[in-house]
Amino acid sequence: FRDNEVVNLIMKGMLAGVAAVICDVVINMATGIIKEKRALPVVIMATSFIASFAFDVNIVIIILCCGIIGAIDTIYRGRKGGEKH
Repeated sequence: FRDNEVVNLIMKGMLAGVAAVICDVVINMATGIIKEKRALPVVIMATSFIASFAFDVNIVIIILCCGIIGAIDTIYRGRKGGEKH
């Protein structure tokens, strides 16, 4: 099935479409993160990319670390914001 030339070309076209969608999502997310003007999300985004691309760190480990950092940041910001009221 995969050796069929037409099927192979269709699969390559689908792969290019998926890559375009992923690039669009990444650009939109990065733009939103940068517009927040907070350093922590930008550092997390850059560190996650470097860990995955340069050091081949498992994506599950990256997601867990980002989740933990995000939870700690949310708790800290909630307490900090609660004291101001």
